[in-house]
Amino acid sequence: MKEIPISIYEALSAIADKRVKKIDENQYLVISSDKSKAYTVILDGKIASSNDNATYWQHYAGYPILACYLYEGKLDYDKKTAFILRKHTMEKTERRKQEQL
Repeated sequence: MKEIPISIYEALSAIADKRVKKIDENQYLVISSDKSKAYTVILDGKIASSNDNATYWQHYAGYPILACYLYEGKLDYDKKTAFILRKHTMEKTERRKQEQL
């Protein structure tokens, strides 16, 4: 059986960083942690779709979908954990920027 990677950590950091925006009743915009990509997510009842690579090519719910479920309160999370992940993600992004210099 193929293992499916779940990016709950990235989804939590997207929530903590306020990178999830609700555009209308069913549509959301999720910005990547380095701000280089924007993903469109549609939640319609029990159906979810997104243009991120995991969802589109690998056919499992990628972190943008999970982030939208967290945003809507359909998945519970610990806000303290999200804050810690936010700090970690910010540090990781800063290290990547420094490495590119």
